[in-house]
Amino acid sequence: MLPLPDLTTIRYTQVVWTALLALIIFRDRITLPTIIAS
Repeated sequence: MLPLPDLTTIRYTQVVWTALLALIIFRDRITLPTIIAS
């Protein structure tokens, strides 16, 4: 495993967390109206 520069690691982590948060928010926005409607 090659040692990554700190900047690359931080950048990658930032992208991953942003994607995870977007996924959670996106899922909640779909789930909430479904629960209220049913």
